[in-house]
Amino acid sequence: MSFQPLPYAKRQKVKGESPNLCPPPARQPHLYEPTSSSSNSQRQQQHHSQHSHSNHDRPRTSLHGNFVGYYTRRRQDLSTLDPRLALLPPSALQDKKVLDVGCNSGLVAVEMAQRMGAARVVGVDIDEELVRLAKRTADLAWSRQAPLPHLDPSAPSTSLQRDVPPHASSTSSSAPAPPPSSSLNHFPLALPRMFGYLPAPSSLLTSYHEVPEIETVGLTRRGKRKVMPVEVRTFPENLRFRTADWVNEEIDYDKRGYDVIVAFSITKWIHLHGLNAGLHLFFTRCYQSLLPGGRLILEPQPFTTYAKSARLSDELKANYEQLKKEGAWKCEEGDFERVLLQEIGFEKVEKLGETGEKGFRRAVEVYHKREGSWL
Repeated sequence: MSFQPLPYAKRQKVKGESPNLCPPPARQPHLYEPTSSSSNSQRQQQHHSQHSHSNHDRPRTSLHGNFVGYYTRRRQDLSTLDPRLALLPPSALQDKKVLDVGCNSGLVAVEMAQRMGAARVVGVDIDEELVRLAKRTADLAWSRQAPLPHLDPSAPSTSLQRDVPPHASSTSSSAPAPPPSSSLNHFPLALPRMFGYLPAPSSLLTSYHEVPEIETVGLTRRGKRKVMPVEVRTFPENLRFRTADWVNEEIDYDKRGYDVIVAFSITKWIHLHGLNAGLHLFFTRCYQSLLPGGRLILEPQPFTTYAKSARLSDELKANYEQLKKEGAWKCEEGDFERVLLQEIGFEKVEKLGETGEKGFRRAVEVYHKREGSWL
């Protein structure tokens, strides 16, 4: 048998210039520059946005006042406290359980939970998209806030470790003092945009404050009795958001009751959708959800602003005409105050004054439920 060599591939001749054996390194893309692999997905997103722009026309679909970017149009400086909250006493929300009806993008709810020392803040809105935006607002505020003392390894105090939750404290049962305004924007805005939001572990944001023993007098037992420690949650652990039509739906936190209910700029939309009966139902829900001595902080909208909002849909137009026929309640004529005091059952009203600019200048009123006070 004769030996046959294996076939081999012939080297192809290079035509033209000789190949460069040391090519220059490829240019690194910019941090926010899309790579070539994502060009197809980018073109698909552009094509989708061009064809679905009419579906996201917010002014025509915000039939409940759920406008995107509402606070940016109402307030010039978002770093300062909302002027409506600034009318309240400094300790008005300290250690209080608060419900924010119609929270929109959550800016007011975040300020109450972060700056005003509320024990718990629940924000509810009918728009699921705005609730998702509100959660991102809370994440952004937490990511820019200065580290808490017990989470800062460079803090002089050594009683609390970085990975150990705060121990029980016997000094007071109140919530921690709100952080100073200078520490709210401790980290630059670019940091969460580049690296994402910071995590908020519940175990590091929850502390337990011991309560002094109380004296009990009874037929079967006398003497001092220990009280369970009070759970205190720090921002953002004290903030929750829910999606619901709160006028007609209950949420899980309603059973526990609230010390304060905040209703800013929502009476017009409830009135246009539910007429006088719907507004009466909302006031009744607020009264029943408040604990004894609770407060309803209301920013009513005058009836003169209804006509422009009624043009958003045919249903709102018909309801607006029906309101005019049956005699709509008008806050500027004292109808809201009369209904809340005489029909709903609130004890008294406290008028804090007016705030806002241009078309947003409105009065802020506080309705007191019986049994209790701010103190």
